[in-house]
Amino acid sequence: MTTIADVVSLAREGQNILFNIRGKARVQLTILTADLVRVQIAPQGAFKSNVSRAVVKTDWPAAEFEVSETRDQVIIATSVMQLIVRKKPFVLECRDLSGKLIVGDDPKRRIRWDNGRTEVFKTTQPGEKYIGLGWRPQRLVRNGRKFVMRNRSSYEPPETFNAEVPLWYGLRRGRAYAIFFDDTSWGTIDVGASSRRYMSFRNLGGNLDYYIFAGPTMAGILDRFTELTGRPFMPPRWAVGYQQCRWSYTPQSQLLEIAGEFRRRKIPCDCLYLDIDYMPNGHALTFDPKTFPKPVALLRRLHGQGFRVIANISPLLVRSDPKFGQALRRGLFLKTARGKVLIGRHFYWKEFRGDKTGECAWLDFTRTAVREWWAHRHRAFLRTGVDGIWNDLNEPEEMGKDWPSDVKYGFDGRPVDHCRTSPQYSLIQAEMSCDILRKHRPRQRPYVISRGGYAGIQRCAALWTGDNKSGWVNDFKRNIPMGLSMSICGNPHNGHDIGGFFGQPKHEDPIDPELYVRWMQAGVFNPFCRQHHDGFGNNPRMPRPFTEPWRFGPEIEAICRRFIEMRYRLMPYLYTLFHNAHQTGEPVQRPTFWDFPQDPLTLRHDYDFMFGPFMLVSPVTRPGASTWDTYLPAGTQWINWWDESVYPGGRTVTTKTPLDRLPIFVRAGAIIPTGPFSQYEGQQPLDTLTLDAYPSANPSSFTLYEDDGISWDYLKGGYCKTHYQMRGTGDAFATGIGARQGSFVPTPRKYLLKIHRWPGSTLAPRLNGKRLPGYATRAALDAAESGYFIDSVASIMQIKFADNGLAMSVTLRPSASTAAQTQPAGC
Repeated sequence: MTTIADVVSLAREGQNILFNIRGKARVQLTILTADLVRVQIAPQGAFKSNVSRAVVKTDWPAAEFEVSETRDQVIIATSVMQLIVRKKPFVLECRDLSGKLIVGDDPKRRIRWDNGRTEVFKTTQPGEKYIGLGWRPQRLVRNGRKFVMRNRSSYEPPETFNAEVPLWYGLRRGRAYAIFFDDTSWGTIDVGASSRRYMSFRNLGGNLDYYIFAGPTMAGILDRFTELTGRPFMPPRWAVGYQQCRWSYTPQSQLLEIAGEFRRRKIPCDCLYLDIDYMPNGHALTFDPKTFPKPVALLRRLHGQGFRVIANISPLLVRSDPKFGQALRRGLFLKTARGKVLIGRHFYWKEFRGDKTGECAWLDFTRTAVREWWAHRHRAFLRTGVDGIWNDLNEPEEMGKDWPSDVKYGFDGRPVDHCRTSPQYSLIQAEMSCDILRKHRPRQRPYVISRGGYAGIQRCAALWTGDNKSGWVNDFKRNIPMGLSMSICGNPHNGHDIGGFFGQPKHEDPIDPELYVRWMQAGVFNPFCRQHHDGFGNNPRMPRPFTEPWRFGPEIEAICRRFIEMRYRLMPYLYTLFHNAHQTGEPVQRPTFWDFPQDPLTLRHDYDFMFGPFMLVSPVTRPGASTWDTYLPAGTQWINWWDESVYPGGRTVTTKTPLDRLPIFVRAGAIIPTGPFSQYEGQQPLDTLTLDAYPSANPSSFTLYEDDGISWDYLKGGYCKTHYQMRGTGDAFATGIGARQGSFVPTPRKYLLKIHRWPGSTLAPRLNGKRLPGYATRAALDAAESGYFIDSVASIMQIKFADNGLAMSVTLRPSASTAAQTQPAGC
């Protein structure tokens, strides 16, 4: 094992500072921005291009920095950070401008390498907490664990999972930095498992490439990370709705029956899925003529009912598939080191779908010719009307069997071993699927979901946590921090199979109805909201239960309907959150410490989360719970969603949680835009936009985002943004509504401003200074063009007026002095 030695010379060229180390090694620092540096380590002295496809931005504007040198060190100073390189031996430190250490090499271990690994050691400072690293079935704080960087479809040790994002944050006293280890080999990240004094990350040897984000805010880091690796995709609005799936809905009459039940029972739903059994004997991109004889008519009928249909498209071909021979002759499959096609087996095809052997081979999507051939095979299939692509089994995975580490990925003539690149196989497939959909329907945003993933997949696909089980602790409870971790690692569109995919403890076991409803309550706040369960292809030899919301009796059905309806009513708020994520990476669903970094107690709470900036959700994860404890972060007041009780932050509160109640709290100062109830996205126009306002003495704001929900026009100005400002105290209130920005014009509509916890004052509100008429009942207000109604029972002031797209203000002024205090800027 060789440890990095002394610096013997350095050279600056543009944004690069190159350090020559005694021996052969060299280290290069590239200043990308004032708060972001790339670190490349070449133990043998030669820098090589990184096989990773994660980074997409390479044309950074030249950042300003100064380099100064003494006998013992080199200081590289930007407007945000100082990079200090100790010369004897080489030690890299990142410090803030006051000289405080942000993150630095452990001076004893530094950087080491041999033929089998290259490893970097970083000092762990007192009180430092590490979070991140994508899907990991543990709690949010990662200290004391060691992670294997390899995609595997298992919830069991070693600590791997379907999708890895080797980005982690270091948190201390409300401040953050981050490291992105851009390496697709089967390395490890030791987050203090070996010692509390340091953490380390290593690959399988050779060059090592990583990035340091100086921070100090998580939001700023994630903005920069998604700038580096690609902004999260902007989903079509229908993909934000509720989705229903099973392995499998077959034959097509069953799919139509499920669709009909959703509409008859008035349970909102936007998406239905075709799992693998729509295919004859596993033949890809083909509808089984026996069970799906008229796919075009089927999809046309489902579209007429307001459903979108997403089809499972895996990265393999079974041997009996007519396309297999052509792909084999053209050399399109992954091969072993000896040049033979890698042949695997999936028992399901052989045992239950009629394939003679169950043998299959995986397409090598790292090669341009393979991607083009595969895209051509999609043409006829997508003409049936399929709306989205579901990339499954793409870790890549062969029913838990390990492949030889030297299976070759072609990369257009520059082959790479399986053990050095497999985590990004799913990223390459998802990008290809996204491109295929975009070329097929160039005027519509594509929608792809993927089981596997690597850093960068946020730019093209939603992720879900694979085949979980119907258990309270494993996996309902631990799915929650898994999703929160992936959200803060740049993948805002993620979720889990609501209810669990496999039965627990046996696959054929039914789901506990209480677990199902608690999971549904939490699941409607997942960015990717899908209920999915193992049906084993409706195979009569091994039957599985159906798990749609109505399968558990009228009470469970009613509760599920109520919460799914809540998601649809929140659609204006939720769709705005997705746009915010698209712009900066800001998570839709995030840990409470994201919004309250100055409250150290939030780091202890892995199962509560913020839904956007204003809503705190506290899932009930224990059976039989009639009450529930929720920690409310310090720094604000909180309002109970259900009964409007007010609580100070910085304390744990206990609330009643009958089966139909999920603890939800609203942050004081919230402005939450909501819409009317609908059965699916676009069913009816947004003719009344409700603004649920929870006044606070401190000014607050929210900017609503709208577009047509499906096209690319938003990139050319085809959107509208409306900025809301609010402040209120006692019976004094003021809100400012900014003029719409952008060329998209929404449907003509009314505003319904609902001021919660109104103290009972009968003061008449004023719209742009003009007094509005009052009405004694809500029905009278509904019939009027404008006016107000005070719901004295609920303590809500309701104010109705037209949305003309112009700047407006609504005020209630008990006295001139109070009015001046509550008037928000710009009103």
